[in-house]
Amino acid sequence: LEYLAELTHVSCVCLCLCWPPYPQPGFTYLSYAPHPLSLPPLSQNTERNDLSGELPPELTALEEMRDFKMFRNSLEGTLFTEIGEMENLRTLDLEQNRFTGTIPTEVLNIPDLQFLRGSFNEFSGTIPDDIGQLTGLKELWFAETNLEGTIPASIGDCEEMESILLYETNVEGELPPEMFASDQLAWVDLSETNVEGELPSTFYEATGLRKFVMNSTDISGTLSEELGNLENLEQLWIRKTNLEGPIPNSVGDLTNLEILLLDENQMTGTIPSTIGNNDNLIFIDVSKRPEKAVSVQPTATREKLVLSRKRPPFLDAQSGTSLD
Repeated sequence: LEYLAELTHVSCVCLCLCWPPYPQPGFTYLSYAPHPLSLPPLSQNTERNDLSGELPPELTALEEMRDFKMFRNSLEGTLFTEIGEMENLRTLDLEQNRFTGTIPTEVLNIPDLQFLRGSFNEFSGTIPDDIGQLTGLKELWFAETNLEGTIPASIGDCEEMESILLYETNVEGELPPEMFASDQLAWVDLSETNVEGELPSTFYEATGLRKFVMNSTDISGTLSEELGNLENLEQLWIRKTNLEGPIPNSVGDLTNLEILLLDENQMTGTIPSTIGNNDNLIFIDVSKRPEKAVSVQPTATREKLVLSRKRPPFLDAQSGTSLD
């Protein structure tokens, strides 16, 4: 590979085909993924390549490489520390393989890295404390791995961050206020982690949020009336936590809200009448017990909102129904 320093395009998709896509000048792409790239329809029949073995450090000879995608294979071993020498990378996508070991801190030496994806592997260790060095990072995806520790406060320096997916990991501790600093942040999922404590005040300032998922965590405290500031929020999932107190009246200000799931918490009070302002609302569940899903009909003229749980018995409720 050391003789291929000028190589800018390699495609190894659908290896069973005799017709490969030919390299084009100016491309800077390496893919070992089962993803069709201008392939004929025949390629749609191959779901994965089943590439195996370890990644050789010699791959760093591809100095101009920008997109390094190897998802959905059977690659294993650790990610070589020399990865930091691939300074032109924008995308490092290793999802759905068998990688182990930690996220090497050398990744932080890739100045223009935007997409860092390692979900559905056996990665362990912690998120690098200085993750904020990647100021242009947009996606941090390490869901369903063995990552642990807390979310570093430096994540707030990732000014372009759009999504943080760390669900089904061993991540713990309180959410750092800094993690909501990016104006671009649209999607956060920390379900089934050991995250605890109250939602920081900066959560209510993340006006770009569209989907926020915090199911089966130790989140506690109450939802602030400032929830109504999240004008772009489409889905709010905070199920099976220690959340308490009432549903804020300001939920009616979430005019883009489609899904509201606050079931199996410790919340009290009544369903606010303002929920009738949510013209886009499709699913809502605020029940305390899984056998009592709540289907809410805020106004007499609106069709009944059907919930994600569709098995009987249902508790049909008007706005003002008690959550106790």
